[in-house]
Amino acid sequence: MSDIGFIGLGKMGRPILYNILKKYRVSGIYNRTKQKAEEFGALGIKVFEYPFQVSSNCNIIFVIVTDSQASQEIIAGKNGLLSHIIPGTIIIDMSTISLKASIENRTKVMEKSCTYVDCPVIGSVPFAQKGELTALFGGEKKAFETVKPFLETFSKNIFYMGDGGNGLKMKLIHNLLLGENLAALSEALVFGDRLGMNREQVMDILSVSSAGSTVLGIKREPLLKEDFIPSFLLNHEIKDINYALELAKDTRISLPLGGLTSQMYASASSIGYGNLDMSAVIKAFRRINGEK
Repeated sequence: MSDIGFIGLGKMGRPILYNILKKYRVSGIYNRTKQKAEEFGALGIKVFEYPFQVSSNCNIIFVIVTDSQASQEIIAGKNGLLSHIIPGTIIIDMSTISLKASIENRTKVMEKSCTYVDCPVIGSVPFAQKGELTALFGGEKKAFETVKPFLETFSKNIFYMGDGGNGLKMKLIHNLLLGENLAALSEALVFGDRLGMNREQVMDILSVSSAGSTVLGIKREPLLKEDFIPSFLLNHEIKDINYALELAKDTRISLPLGGLTSQMYASASSIGYGNLDMSAVIKAFRRINGEK
């Protein structure tokens, strides 16, 4: 019998958990900020004070937290999952973290006769709310077959990526290209603005041409209105690009566009847009052209 635990109730974790609850019972949850867990406590789900209480009561545990440090603390830190864990437990880490941190997590979990898999998801908050994320599973095939029914509650597409780490590698490839695409689009729009073109018409034409992209469709309204309500934080995109650059450095792969793209997002963050949607990177392109 599977006793499900869930850790991380941020912008993505909250709708993912709600979708799981539509079909399955969740035995316990943990969130660093306890107030965010109270709405689930009102549904009868046990809200724990520490991560190890989740692993003491659950044998399938989903984790989705901000970064490598948070993931490693939840799993192997003081009061972490591994301090009290049921042998045979499967930990599904959906966090976008560095490959190095993921490997360290996997090694420590295996020492406890448990299974650690990486399963980051592609898609922002609206996709999570609709249960239409793309899940990228890296790890043992047996664990995949066990976990797949739960993934189906919040995923439209599920890919088995093979060996552990492959799901995370694919997520970093995706977020690198996502950031580059959006930066290039922002540059083109600012170019058009400076030439006196109507931005909406420019976007209309790009969208029906070979220069169109999924990114243009998803980010059309934020870029048109410059209304950067967070769907995916700009600072989180910086984090993910930097994880990709770190992996590239470790494997001696050159990513020149990635380096330039990281600089543009960092520039936007430095002028106050880090906690807004990643489409606010357009502000960095406006700034280097003398605009506010």
